[in-house]
Amino acid sequence: MGNKPLVKGDSRTSIVLEQWVRMLHHCGMPKEDLDFIHCEGPVMEKILKQADAKMTLFTGSSKVGEHLIKQLKGKVRLEDGGYDWKILGPDVPRRQEDIDFVAYTCDQDAYAHTGQKCSAQSVMFMHKNWKKTGLLEKMRDQAARRSLANLTIGPVLTWNNDKIKDHMDAILELEGTEVLFGGAPLKNHTIPDRYGAW
Repeated sequence: MGNKPLVKGDSRTSIVLEQWVRMLHHCGMPKEDLDFIHCEGPVMEKILKQADAKMTLFTGSSKVGEHLIKQLKGKVRLEDGGYDWKILGPDVPRRQEDIDFVAYTCDQDAYAHTGQKCSAQSVMFMHKNWKKTGLLEKMRDQAARRSLANLTIGPVLTWNNDKIKDHMDAILELEGTEVLFGGAPLKNHTIPDRYGAW
């Protein structure tokens, strides 16, 4: 729209966002088209107030979002983020390579955003027709290739293991839910307890 964005991520995950900006530059986005800032929330709030920002797009906790709406007099657009879901309906592709691609995509959606719980796929609703395709086994096999050693998974920087377990337990109380693979804390690592290692 011709507006130059100033991008600020959770300060615990700034390195993830910085790499995303570098990827944009690599893909051809001019460096002057986006500003990136690393700071804590109160500093960013002060910048927004002093700049009299005309519009702020916010993704994060509803508590912080409500606070910003008051501080910025309603000039905030809230993104409904943090709970990303997928629905696989009754139509199933006939070609095996298409099913393989769906398994690959499910794996990428669930794990490729290491460090950002809000970016990862949270839940998948699947029609019973998909069970006959071997999709779940393919997803399990994709996930089994990931490890800390080859840097294909990493800590969740915004939730710790207690929060992850509580969330998983609450989901498992819903009828028809199940853990297909994983579902346990990682072992033999040096990840601090304040982060998730699941």
